[in-house]
Amino acid sequence: MRRAGGATILGMVAALVAAVALTTATARGQPAEGPPTRPFLRVDAGFHTEVVNRVAIDGAARIAATASDDKSIRLWSVADGTALGTLRVPIGEEEEGAIYAVALSPDGGTLLAAGHTAYAWDRSFAVYLFDLAGQRLRGRLPGLPAPVNHLAYSADGSRFALALGGRAGIRVHDATNGRLIFADADYQDRATWVAFDKGGRLAATGFDGKLRLYAPDGRKLGQRAFAGGGKPYGLTFSGDGKQIAVGFFDQPRVDVVGSGPDLRPVTSLRAPNTAGGLGAVAWSPDGHIIAGGTVRDRSGMVVLRAWSNGGRGNPADLPLLRDTISDIKVLPDGGTLVVGADPALVKIDREGRTVFAHGGTTLDFREVGERRLALSADGMVVDVQPRNAKAALRLDMAQRTIADAAGPLDPTPLPTAAGLRLTDWRNRADPRLGGRPLALDPEETARSWAAPADGRFLVLGTDYHLRFYAADGAPVGAIRLPATAWGVAITPDGTVIVAALGDGTLRWFGTDPQGRLSERMALLLASDLKRWTAWTPEGFFDHSDLGGKELVGYQLNRAKGEVPDWFSFAQVYRLFYAPDQVLERMRGGDPEGARRRLAEIGDLRERLGRGGPPKVELGDVCWRERERETCRPLAKAAVTRTLVPVAAPPAGSGPAGAVVDLRLPPEATAVRLRYSVADQGGGVGPVDIFIDGRNAGRAEAAVTASSPVVQPVDLGPGLRRIQLRAFDRSESTYAQTREYLFEQAPPPPPVPVAGKQNEEDKRPRMWVIVAGVDKYGPQINQLRFAVADAKAFATIVRERAGDLYREISLIELYDEAATTESIVEAMAEVGRTARFDDTFLLYLSGHGTAVDKRYYFVPQNVESSKTVVEQGLSETALVRGLAGIKARHGMIFLDTCHAGALALDSPGQLAHETGRYMLAAATSVQEALDSYDNKNGVFATAVLRGISGGAVRAGDATVSNFDLGFYVKSTVVKLAGEKHHQQRAQFKVAADDAEPFPIARVK
Repeated sequence: MRRAGGATILGMVAALVAAVALTTATARGQPAEGPPTRPFLRVDAGFHTEVVNRVAIDGAARIAATASDDKSIRLWSVADGTALGTLRVPIGEEEEGAIYAVALSPDGGTLLAAGHTAYAWDRSFAVYLFDLAGQRLRGRLPGLPAPVNHLAYSADGSRFALALGGRAGIRVHDATNGRLIFADADYQDRATWVAFDKGGRLAATGFDGKLRLYAPDGRKLGQRAFAGGGKPYGLTFSGDGKQIAVGFFDQPRVDVVGSGPDLRPVTSLRAPNTAGGLGAVAWSPDGHIIAGGTVRDRSGMVVLRAWSNGGRGNPADLPLLRDTISDIKVLPDGGTLVVGADPALVKIDREGRTVFAHGGTTLDFREVGERRLALSADGMVVDVQPRNAKAALRLDMAQRTIADAAGPLDPTPLPTAAGLRLTDWRNRADPRLGGRPLALDPEETARSWAAPADGRFLVLGTDYHLRFYAADGAPVGAIRLPATAWGVAITPDGTVIVAALGDGTLRWFGTDPQGRLSERMALLLASDLKRWTAWTPEGFFDHSDLGGKELVGYQLNRAKGEVPDWFSFAQVYRLFYAPDQVLERMRGGDPEGARRRLAEIGDLRERLGRGGPPKVELGDVCWRERERETCRPLAKAAVTRTLVPVAAPPAGSGPAGAVVDLRLPPEATAVRLRYSVADQGGGVGPVDIFIDGRNAGRAEAAVTASSPVVQPVDLGPGLRRIQLRAFDRSESTYAQTREYLFEQAPPPPPVPVAGKQNEEDKRPRMWVIVAGVDKYGPQINQLRFAVADAKAFATIVRERAGDLYREISLIELYDEAATTESIVEAMAEVGRTARFDDTFLLYLSGHGTAVDKRYYFVPQNVESSKTVVEQGLSETALVRGLAGIKARHGMIFLDTCHAGALALDSPGQLAHETGRYMLAAATSVQEALDSYDNKNGVFATAVLRGISGGAVRAGDATVSNFDLGFYVKSTVVKLAGEKHHQQRAQFKVAADDAEPFPIARVK
């Protein structure tokens, strides 16, 4: 971490704290300006990306909150680890917004969060107060002289205490009005921890070596300096309040003292023959003292140490984390929550067994330079071995591939081979080049470095910057970083630099002869090594075929006392999805194209703020049960929902499958969702209902302009994830609800009928729509093989899928029959008859084009290029038609010339807005090659070969959607190359947790 140093209160705290904020700001003459208004690109991969500093629980141990250096607070179900939401505070550059401390009121209604917060605009620090029911910021306590290291509520919820950095000491405030009750600034170093006992007394520790005890009215009852020296850190009262255990940041010991005014020593618990500290400490209900910090076992794991019987029993160690344990909370049932720097949140039961564990969902680059970090000569390929990967990875951004690094890259010099002598640099603030000190900012620490082969300059990675020095140590330039640069690699000629940062990203930079650094691209790779997102400094992004668009987004600050807005890349997909821009910037191309496109988009804050998408809220769910209507309201915030255990959680469902928002009876095969839509300035566009990542219903703007709206949907049996998306008028951005989890009980088994021999065939049905056009009107170029491609696809699917499905229902539309109206009607027909468990395929073969960055398939009825918008099959019509098809599994095949127009402007948009898998025949502005063998085109040939057996994995005769998609993607490039043509196929997976389904079986 990078740092310097009972009663419900929801009804009153906002107004009173706001008054405190106004008075304090005016009295101190603080600047009037608020948080930075520019959008901040931030990582949000489902868990913290940096050190987890604290964990707090409510009085009933139902909700847990974690605070991190990554500037977020995350909420969890204590029972099973289910994620309940994310809270954000206004942020700025460097440390501004880092959360060091968090506390939950005993009633679970209010959350306090603070750290290095508000200083950038107030020149003083602040505590933020959140209303958990609405997950919104209700107010703040400003005017604090130092960062907040720790927060604690009293047992009755009437007051809260702050431990401050520097020499600011501690403060106690009234929780109902924010009034200062008492303070003690007589500290010679930072205050580190505060804790109340049940009677309202307060104990506090500080790095000045002392433990202090205060009466509820603020009188100092006692003070003790510890005989063994060291830096007291965490503290906890025993259950009866008669003793206090204190952990030490810099020593492997816990001291126990009496809680009387003399703070009389009772015992000192030590970890002999070990190094490190035991700074975090807790006292369990059954009398165990539990501590953790930096003490490790022989395997190198950080241990949780427990002494039974108040410290009188023998210690026992539980290896738990790879990095520092920063906080511990014991639970009423004897379990324990532990957080640390991995980053990690772990719950163990009273026997030491792991109940759940959340870890880093991105790559961990700490000490990456000691393992492997290297660049190819052109900077397009990087080898990296993160801390949480078993082997080195090779990331080829030109090919968009990730694989094991089987052999060495082009020779890349190690820093020591560059002829430069850098000393005193590793995790130090005083690095020297050839004996000359290198200039750093105060409290800035060097972490990594690299140099080109000729040693003409050096690049130093620090906590906050990538710094550029001449060979003699003179500073040349620097660029600010969002996180610590744990590793740096450079091309032999010194033109491209890659930095591996603490937020899990790899960042590409370019250099020029004058030593100027410019950022080219950032890449975030999830720890599953499947999903990634890459983006330019302007925010244009690409993502992996298997997802990743939810991993990064924009935070937009509002006023000082308002919760910021958050929009993931998925929510601005149409505006910023631009793989060509990402690749061009990575290669060092002119950023003018990105600037022009950004100018077309306009002010992002305006588009997402006052002119943003409408607000959408899901109110209740209704269904017919025993001939009567039943309706149930739904909680807007996951943290306040009534959690219902799942009747029969599916195998491997994990924490997300352990509780549901609503359990439905078997007869509720269809439900009606009642929701409201409110214009936020950007107008109201379509509203989509997504079930398990699939678009299951679209309501048009004319319907959703009023509220509430009632929309029927079919769920299907089992567990279902429900989410609503509401687009703005231009359909370029959307707002969304949280995900709701419904469970529909399966119907009872049928009663056996005497004499009935044959059971009903329960296999699903496959629905296939195939449309192909060769013969266009005189103003459109004719094609030769589009119909042949479509017919060949229909034939092979009929032949190879027949024994997988109960029935293959095929709708074929060729030439004059392939009109916009007929294709739309075909989708409507399938929508009327397909069941939830069915599979649906759509194959479109013919011309495709883009108008105003929107894709259009060109059916036979289109008269000319000028009438495509009026007569063609648009993206909007495709989304609407596909949203009406109930089949859970579906895949779209776009075998269209100029299909890459979809890729140029918004490739994957159909997959993104429909939740269906998509295979497209070309990328960028390439024309799809019409013929490969005078029988079929390149794309169709690849598809046919894949279904015929090319896509089959060893030992499996079934071709799945994944098998076929990845096979076609790689095969199209090879087949086109044989004809000296450049063509690629795109395979897009809509949902990050998508599942395979069978398309064919090889005979």
